[in-house]
Amino acid sequence: MPDAIITSTASTFGTISGTFAADQSTITGTVTGTVTGTLSGSVGVPGPQGPTGATGATGATGATGATGAGVAVGGTTGQVLQKLSGVNYDTGWLTLPADYITSVTAPLAVTAGNLAVDLSAYLTSATAASTYQTLAGMSSYLTTSAAASTYAVIAAGQPVAGSTGQVLTKQSGTNYDSIWVTPVVGDRYLTSSTTSNTVGNGNKTFTIGTGLSYTPTQNITISYDASNHMHGEVLTYNSGTGVLTVDVNHHTGSGTYASWVVNVGGVTPATSVAWGDITGTLSTQTDLQAALDLKSNLASPTFSGTPTLPTGTIATTQSPGNNTTALATTAFVTAAVPAFATVAQVVAATSTSTSLAPGNQGFLLTNPRLYPLAFINATSLSGSGAATSSEPQTFSRQVYLATLAVGRASFRFGAIGTANAGFGTSTAKADQVDFSKKVWISGYAMMGFGGATSYLGDANKICRISLGGYSTNTTGNMTLKGIGLKKVGGVASFVTLTVHNGTTLTDVASTVAIADGAGIHWQIYSDGTGNVTLYINGTQAATTTAGPTTATASGSACYREQVEAVATPGVRQVMNCNGGWFYTE
Repeated sequence: MPDAIITSTASTFGTISGTFAADQSTITGTVTGTVTGTLSGSVGVPGPQGPTGATGATGATGATGATGAGVAVGGTTGQVLQKLSGVNYDTGWLTLPADYITSVTAPLAVTAGNLAVDLSAYLTSATAASTYQTLAGMSSYLTTSAAASTYAVIAAGQPVAGSTGQVLTKQSGTNYDSIWVTPVVGDRYLTSSTTSNTVGNGNKTFTIGTGLSYTPTQNITISYDASNHMHGEVLTYNSGTGVLTVDVNHHTGSGTYASWVVNVGGVTPATSVAWGDITGTLSTQTDLQAALDLKSNLASPTFSGTPTLPTGTIATTQSPGNNTTALATTAFVTAAVPAFATVAQVVAATSTSTSLAPGNQGFLLTNPRLYPLAFINATSLSGSGAATSSEPQTFSRQVYLATLAVGRASFRFGAIGTANAGFGTSTAKADQVDFSKKVWISGYAMMGFGGATSYLGDANKICRISLGGYSTNTTGNMTLKGIGLKKVGGVASFVTLTVHNGTTLTDVASTVAIADGAGIHWQIYSDGTGNVTLYINGTQAATTTAGPTTATASGSACYREQVEAVATPGVRQVMNCNGGWFYTE
C-alpha cells in the first residue's frame, strides 16, 4: 500500500513529501520547474524511530508583539485600581469605603503613603525622671489645707493697675478688697443714676458715681423731675462701686423711672410730710377737724337730712327675693315688690310690671277673655265613634270608639264652618282666634284604660285636643292655623305638641307617657310671636317657635277633643276630659 502523500500548491507547483521504504528517509522537495510526466511508485513501511539529533542553533529573535492591556479606563478622583480576577489585566477602579483612614492628626502623619507617629512632643521615661518629682517623693510637701492650718497668711499686696496720683480705697469690708481711685478735692455729692426705681417710700438701691462723699445718716434727695422726687437718709455707700442704699421716707409723685439726679438733701418738702409726722392734737388742725366733723362713723352711723347715693350707685345691690337684713334702695324694693295693677290693667292684662291686688281678684276671675270649657256638650260622631252625653253635667266629657272599626267622636266648643258661630274669643270676629295675642288653654285628660274590654287603644288610634286647625269635622292632622296636643293609642306612646302656622304643620314629641287609666294636667301657651309651649303636670314638656302669629279664618276657630281611627284598630280607644279653660289677651 502506498505510504506517502503527494500534494501540490499553486505557488510551488506541488510539494512531494513522504517516507520511502528503500532507505527509510524522508524526501521533501519542491518542484520549481515544469515537469511533464507521471510520478509513480510505492512507499514502504517506515522503520523504527531514530535517535534525537543535536539541538540546532537558536533562531533569530522574532518581531515585537502587540502592546499588552494597560490601566483600566474610567474611574473618578480618589478611586484605586484593584484586581477583579486572576486573569491578566482584569482590573477596575474601586471607591474606598468610608471606614478607610482618609486623614490623621498629630502625632500621626502620612508620609509617602506611610503612617508615621511623631512622639517628639512627649516625654520619655528618662526625661520625666530627670525633670519631675515622683508622686511618692511628694509626701514630704505640704498640702494647701495643711499649710493654711500651719502658717499665717501673708498680707495681700497692692492691687495692680492704677494711675499716677490715685489713692488706694476700700471697696468693701472684705480683707484686701481695695482699688485705685482718683481722689476728689473737697466734698462732692452731685451725681446721677440710671437705676430703674419706683417713686415711693422704703429702702431703695441706686448705682451712682464713685468716689463721692456720702456717709450713713446723711440727708439725700433723688429727683426725676420737679413733680416726681424722693427724699431720705443714706444707709450705705460704696465709693468704689457707687452702690448706694437709701431709706426713703418722703416722696412726691409716682411712676417708675431710670434717670435720676442725686444730691445731698436739705429741708424736706412740705408736700411729702407723712401723716404720722404731724405734731400736736388733731383739734389744732382746724381745717382738717372741720372736714372730719362732716363725716359719719362707720359703726352705727347716724344720718341726717335726706341721705342719697351718688348717681349710678346702688347701695349693696340685692338679688330679687333676698330676705336678709341688708340695706336696699327704693329701686330694689320697687323691683322686688312691684306696684299693684289698676282694675283696667287687670281686665285688659296690659301690664307686665305690676302685681294683682287682692281686691282685684274678682276682676281677674270674671275677665271676659277667660272661658270655661267644663260645660261643652256639642258632639260630632261618625263610624264607630260614640260620646257619653250625660257626662258634661259632672264636668267630664267622654268620647270613645264603640266597635273595632274606623270612626271618630268629638266634643267641641264653637261651630266649624259656620260664620259668626259665637266662639267669642276675638273682638274682631266671633268665630276667630287671634293668635297675634297671647293665648292659654288648659284642662285634664285621661287617654285610655284597660279592663274587661280594653280601651287603651293601639297604633291605629289617636287622641287629639286642639284650638283651631280645621274648617270641617274630620280626622287627621291640622291643616289651618292652630295649636294643640295629640297621643297615639297605647301606654308606650308619648304626648306630642302639635301646631300649624297656616303653612306648615310642626310636631314636637315630649317624653311624657300616660299610664293605664292615669290622667295629665296639661297647659298650652302661645305668646303671639310663634312661640308655643306645652306644660304637663306643671313641667315644660315640649316647645316650638313655628306656631301661628295671626288670626284664624272665620268659622274655623273651634276648640275640639276627639278620638279617631283611620284604620281598623285592634284595641278600642277612650278619652275623658275634665274642666278646662281658655284665656286670651
